[in-house]
Amino acid sequence: MARSRKRKKSVASVEDCQRIIEAYVIAAGAEEIDMREVARWAIAQEMWRPPAYDPQKACARELSRAAREEFMTDPQGREVRKRHCYVYCGR
Repeated sequence: MARSRKRKKSVASVEDCQRIIEAYVIAAGAEEIDMREVARWAIAQEMWRPPAYDPQKACARELSRAAREEFMTDPQGREVRKRHCYVYCGR
């Protein structure tokens, strides 16, 4: 059975980012833009803030990723995850 992964929503939506770019173009009177300069401007104007960093969450994510990669053979001869189980509710 295929599983779909939900994409994590960015701190700013695509529309928000497009508004920031448009505001920069108007404010700077620029025809060509450098996204690094737009980013500096947006941060200085407090139009964008980076997401809060949670070291415990980041560590847990890395540990989970590693645990999903470790397999073993169970008593029935099936290859199963060793430390990160996947519960399957078949009908």
